[in-house]
Amino acid sequence: MRIFILTTGLLLLGLNLIKAQNDELKPFRVEVGGGLGALYGGYSGDDFYTGCSFYVEPKYQLTNRYALGLLIEGGFFFFSGYSKYEVTPIFYCPRMLLTGDYYYKIMPEKNKASFVGIGLGPTVAPYDETNLHFILRTGYEKSHFRLTASIGFTGNTRDPFLNVGISLGYVFR
Repeated sequence: MRIFILTTGLLLLGLNLIKAQNDELKPFRVEVGGGLGALYGGYSGDDFYTGCSFYVEPKYQLTNRYALGLLIEGGFFFFSGYSKYEVTPIFYCPRMLLTGDYYYKIMPEKNKASFVGIGLGPTVAPYDETNLHFILRTGYEKSHFRLTASIGFTGNTRDPFLNVGISLGYVFR
């Protein structure tokens, strides 16, 4: 965990030294939002959890096309299926991911953009201690609103989880 915190700190320090390529671009922004999601997997391979999440994601816009961020998210998930093992009926799932977005279609005259992105960082799975979490996401920005769909993988070889989610956020620039 110390290595992750040190790496994140050095990355953010380095980002402060980089100047964005477009003078009109506001490099720092913060997105706040919430969403719905589901987790599938676990010990038996058929545990199914659904729930909601809330998040804050500060970002640094490197160029018009690339942005780096730190997704800080928490969600409450409820067991929604049958399992032959004893499962937690409700749990809190925090995660903190280093994210990167690529804006592949930008329309400045209409104030909208489409993007794809990835994220990697620690999270807490239903039965376990902290595990590594990897997500792929895509979405659409219009003015200050951002709609994102994501799919991710959490866990280790003993009890992996697949998760999907959709979220809506507001971007403060």
